[in-house]
Amino acid sequence: MATSEDSAPLIAEVVREQRAELVRHLDAVDTKCGVVLGFSGAVAALGSRSATPAHAPGLALAVIAGLLALRALLPQHFPTWEVAALRRYLNADPSFTQRRTLDTSIEIVIRLKASIEQKVPWLRAAVVTLALAVLATALGTIFD
Repeated sequence: MATSEDSAPLIAEVVREQRAELVRHLDAVDTKCGVVLGFSGAVAALGSRSATPAHAPGLALAVIAGLLALRALLPQHFPTWEVAALRRYLNADPSFTQRRTLDTSIEIVIRLKASIEQKVPWLRAAVVTLALAVLATALGTIFD
């Protein structure tokens, strides 16, 4: 008869794959934030070269986009194993240890997902604001 521990390795593999995918996604979000930050700095520099009232909206929006990207880049706790705490399971029943490590891995994945879900709206706002900054800067140049 099959026991619940029989499915544990399958679930553990899915959890490992999900964690790896979330780490890649988190890296991609941070990279995109860096790109938005760089472009907002460039747009702000372009807008500040001609300090006319027509360029003020683009400059302000570029600065706001940069601040939003910085907010998304704020360091957060990266959930990982507390490996020293694993010592207490050295003499435990293997099925109990497997269950506890699987539960902890699932919790790590849940926390990673929550971290990404906190960053993405800030990144989205930064991208939209940067697009508006580019548009406002272009219009400011046209109407200047």
